[in-house]
Amino acid sequence: MTPSPDSPAVANGDHPTVQRALIVPSNRRGRRRHRGLTLFGVLMGLTLFAAAVIGAVSLYNTAQETQDRNDAQALLTRLQVAVQQIYLGESAYPTGSLVPALDVRGAIPASARLEAAGNVTIRHPFGAAVQVTGAGARFNILFEDLQNAACASLLDPYVGQGGGTSGLWQVSISGTALASPLTSAAVTAGCANGADNDITFTFE
Repeated sequence: MTPSPDSPAVANGDHPTVQRALIVPSNRRGRRRHRGLTLFGVLMGLTLFAAAVIGAVSLYNTAQETQDRNDAQALLTRLQVAVQQIYLGESAYPTGSLVPALDVRGAIPASARLEAAGNVTIRHPFGAAVQVTGAGARFNILFEDLQNAACASLLDPYVGQGGGTSGLWQVSISGTALASPLTSAAVTAGCANGADNDITFTFE
């Protein structure tokens, strides 16, 4: 039997239709809140993920840059020692490129050696060329196109040297010779040309 509109149940709001009318808006509000909380959680998760990725990339770039600087220093030392050993018993270094002499003796690291059309060249870890040339009583190793930080890191181990100390005669940056012995102040001032620092090491 269906209660009449005048019955106590209907008067108290217990009619089924009235109950559904009261319940539906409440459920809709709950669903809206749930959607809002879910969207907020997704956005928060994406933000945290992006921050983690940026941090990981930054750490990787820093580690890679440090490794490149260490590899550049190791390459310079290896080329210097190899040239001095090759011409140890001779009175002078041949004039011109010494790269063929280094290459035939396996003195160029595989990571730095490039060959095209039978021509072998040397590249430092930052991607530009390395020239090794003889000049009579001395020889030169030129590292091209180094940025400021790479320039300074390559020169810092030679502070206090020059004029024949440890075989180093002179250092030039982009054609400007630095006074010997080399100083930290000279390195700082010399390595301020941006991405086009060309460093020439002259050894005896």
